Parts: sequence; structure tokens; C-alpha cells
Amino acid sequence: MRLHDYLVSQYRVNHLGIKPSSMEQMRITVRLFSRHLGRDATLDDLNAERIGTFLADYLESGRSPATVNAKRRQLLSLWADARRTGMCDNDVVRLRSAREQIKLPEAWSTDHLQAIFRQAEQVQGEICGIRAADWWLSLCRVLACTGERISACLSVLTANVNLDQRLIVSEAISQKTSATRLLVLTELAAAACRRIYNPNRWLMWPFPATREQLDQSFVKLILGPAGVPYGRGRGGLFHKFRRTSGSLVEQAGGDGARHLGNTPEVFRRNYFDPRVLPPRSVELLEKFGL
Repeated sequence: MRLHDYLVSQYRVNHLGIKPSSMEQMRITVRLFSRHLGRDATLDDLNAERIGTFLADYLESGRSPATVNAKRRQLLSLWADARRTGMCDNDVVRLRSAREQIKLPEAWSTDHLQAIFRQAEQVQGEICGIRAADWWLSLCRVLACTGERISACLSVLTANVNLDQRLIVSEAISQKTSATRLLVLTELAAAACRRIYNPNRWLMWPFPATREQLDQSFVKLILGPAGVPYGRGRGGLFHKFRRTSGSLVEQAGGDGARHLGNTPEVFRRNYFDPRVLPPRSVELLEKFGL
């Protein structure tokens, strides 16, 4: 049986509630595994030698250890599921993961954020009948103050926005953790949202094109002209708002992990950038003349 067919017909059913984005990543992994084999991967290919060789070659092609380990987890999950259902005779074995270098997560500074906000106010045109500058400024301010993921923000219903109380309900269906989040806005973010708020509109931030086109517009219209660092290896695009928001809360004495809805371990490893504000320990040492 083809591995892709098993993924779609069996694995998806055995993992009810799996997010479409997760399924898409699994499909990509199966496609890459098939390309490595030079043919459609089958359940018989779920063995240590073939998966191990694929992962080694994928790592040597220049992919990051984190990316390779993600593919490893997905193939092992498929293998374990097929073994459990009796569709694969090969016993599941442990495969060593690639050693990941622990790098400091990269966030934007407060100066970078202000440059982004200023540039957003300069964007010309309209988006779904909304003044583009207002659309971009409200989105950027909300992302910066809440640390919400861009996919969840684009799914926010106007009916779930209460600007009098400065609250947004981000529903569970749009969350990676499948848990509804209550987002509290700063007054500046709420004021920006009031410029575009329309109770008769379904989505708070409607966008007429694909996510890829949104990313391209963000770079072309805002990040590039604002002169802030972005891109692969520089913390990404919209997700960098999330790192920045959590890091600022943490450095100001709050709980950055709770702010983002992460565990402390995940927050420290993937989100916290201590460079966004001067460490408080330095201020304490300066009192001793150091």
C-alpha cells in the first residue's frame, strides 16, 4: 500500500481532529521520502535503513537539524500507527535524532516595532474596502501586544471583538493548542482596531489573497521599507511579533510563557530573546560600581 494512501485513508481517521496544517506537513514528508526513493513510498519502506538514509541525505542537503527531526517524528508516527493497525510487519525502532544547535531566538527591538508601525501608516490603497494603512496598523499592533499567531488573527470574527473592553476572543479552532484564547489589547492597539471595526463584516481582518501573498505584501510594503531584519534565519516574518511580545513581557517582569500560552521550556527555547530590553541584573550590578 502506498504510504500516501495510508496517510489519507487510515492515519487521518486514527487521529481524529488532526489539524489540516499538520496533515499537509505529513503529506510533504511522504512526498519527500518518495522523491528520495525515486518512486512512491509504500508501507514496506517503513524501516530503519530507508528512513535513516533519507534523514541523513536530507540533513546533508543543507536542511536544519530541527527540520530533519520534524520529518523523523512524522515518519515514526506513521510507522507506529501502521504497526499498531497491523498494516506494517516491521517493528518500530528508535532512530537517533539530529543534534540541534540551541540558538538564541531573535525578536525585534522596540525601535524596530515603532519603525513597523510608522511604515504601516504609510501604506496606500485598500484591502477589502478597508483603508490599507488602517488594516496593516491594526493587525501589526494586535500581533505585537498579544503575541497571537498570524493564522489565528486572520480567523478572528468581528463578533468576537469587544473594543469597549479591549478584548478579542480567538477561538479554539484557529489555535495550535486547540484552546480558546482571550486577547487583551493595549489602548493603542484598540484605537487602531476602532479605525477598521465594522460589526457587519464577518472577519476583523479580511484578506482577498493567499497567505503566501500576504507574506510577500508584508515584506514589500512594510518590513523592507521600514529597514527591520526579517526572513529565514532572522526570526521569520509574522512569527517574529510573537517572539517580541513574549520577550518584552518577560523582560519587564511578567510571565512571557503564560502571555503566549507556551510551557516555560518551549518559551525559553523558541521564543525568549533577552536582547529586547537590558537585563535587570546589569542594573543591579551597576549599583556596586561595576
